[in-house]
Amino acid sequence: MKAPDHRPPRFDWDGMRQRLVSPFYLVALVAIVVFAAATAPWFPAKSLPLSLLSPWLLAVYFPFSVVFASVYLAFLLGWGNRLLSPFYFAALIATFVFVVLAEGDPTSYFALSLVFTSIYITLALAWDFSSGMSGYLNFGLPFFFGLGAFVTGYFAWGGQHSIPFLLTVSLGVGALGGFLFSFPTLRLRGPYFSLLSLLLPLIGLDFVANFWTQLGMPTLGYYDLPFLAPTPGAELVILSVANGFLLTVLYLLRNSHYGLILRGIRDDEDALSSQGIQTFPYKVVAFTLASGIAGFAGAAYALVVTFAGVDTFEFTFLFLPILIVILGGAGEIAGAVLAGYVVILAYQYTLQAFAGLNLIVFTALAILLVLFLPRGILQPVRQFVRFMRTPEGG
Repeated sequence: MKAPDHRPPRFDWDGMRQRLVSPFYLVALVAIVVFAAATAPWFPAKSLPLSLLSPWLLAVYFPFSVVFASVYLAFLLGWGNRLLSPFYFAALIATFVFVVLAEGDPTSYFALSLVFTSIYITLALAWDFSSGMSGYLNFGLPFFFGLGAFVTGYFAWGGQHSIPFLLTVSLGVGALGGFLFSFPTLRLRGPYFSLLSLLLPLIGLDFVANFWTQLGMPTLGYYDLPFLAPTPGAELVILSVANGFLLTVLYLLRNSHYGLILRGIRDDEDALSSQGIQTFPYKVVAFTLASGIAGFAGAAYALVVTFAGVDTFEFTFLFLPILIVILGGAGEIAGAVLAGYVVILAYQYTLQAFAGLNLIVFTALAILLVLFLPRGILQPVRQFVRFMRTPEGG
């Protein structure tokens, strides 16, 4: 009997060429690129008729153009059917609806709240893709978040103030650190891997606390870092673009052959191994990518607050992303975006009311969610839709 072929399907290059020569796709692609460039925050729009549009329209057009270009590319490559989900489009629309709402706030307080919300959503997407989909609970996320912040501080303190460079190098160092950690430790399973990952933030905190002078730091961290953007609204646009693009890429991976293997690892890794599938490379790639995303989030956080300190290793940057994933549903990806706005905005605004009790309140919320909504908020929605489609539900 011939063994089953577990290799992913071959890429349809002929179909790709047919799409490329289509005049409709070519005109659409050129229009998207030109429109994205013309509405970019750094483009000299004063000489363009587009400058007559209201600021909030420009703020929405640029991120929408960038993310729509990535969605278009997915359809161009023949992967568009993986994005045909109402939850994906709801998460994508919510990302840019909040950009519009922030532009209407004259105080910029709401925009700043959404900036921090976007950073936590980035962390939640990273944790959901690696741990939520594979079932391997990684508690070392704050380490890579702090690593990205300190890498940004190190280069910025050395005179490198290019924001794209700082974000890119932090993403790369975070991914490298994730690979070096996951390659030996992902051979362990269950609580053994989780306990090892739990030590990472503590190691990072102690290392900085004891060797900050040898590292050439001015204090327990780096201060006077450049801003991510001139205003909170512009920072929100940048992070919305990043989250929209990240959501699209991770959702494509979730619904691909690779994502199927990850979910299989979560359900029954031994069954996959018995079929001759080597699960170890899949896990290493997932955790390496998630660590790079966490490093990017740490860099963005340091550039928003203009300080990279030991607070970036705190477990708040682990607890809240996990709470977001619990509410959105483990492995759902889109649920992490939708739940992120609910959890973080509620956390920020209840912080004023409950003060020191805020963490206790949200810990109790996490326990209730695990007890009564173990699969997140999207599962009851799916059950309701399925019920309404049956003859009994109408």
